[in-house]
Amino acid sequence: MNKAILAALMVVAAPAFAQTTPPAGPPDTAVPPPPADPGTPPDTSTTMPPADQPGANPPATTSPAATTPPAKTGTTEAATDKADAAAATVSADWAKYDANTDDKLSRAELDLWLTDLQTAASKEKPTKAYLRSAFTKADANKNGSISKEELTAFLRG
Repeated sequence: MNKAILAALMVVAAPAFAQTTPPAGPPDTAVPPPPADPGTPPDTSTTMPPADQPGANPPATTSPAATTPPAKTGTTEAATDKADAAAATVSADWAKYDANTDDKLSRAELDLWLTDLQTAASKEKPTKAYLRSAFTKADANKNGSISKEELTAFLRG
């Protein structure tokens, strides 16, 4: 219990520790290095005028909210990536598994595809119960075959 509270406090406090604050007081004025040739005037393009002189700009201050981009949850990006991956897989492999080229997958064709996917992912061979359940879930319109759109939706989760 104590570890959970400590972890929650660390998560909440971490952004505060990560922020930096500008130093208090007048901005530092850079002193140019001495010129290599005594006849050359010093380069004043990198020096800042003292803060008390007219025309001097105060140091720029920004709030942390203005400089910190909004946090991304990643859920939208992850969903898009998963959708793109599913669509790409279906497009690339459809002809390999649609053995009779009727532009739909039978139960046997889907079973082969899912078995190959599981094997490629280094997972155990799917059980008959899993394959039966997967076909039932993938066949959204319950016509006894799987279209490209149904398979893409099924693979998206």
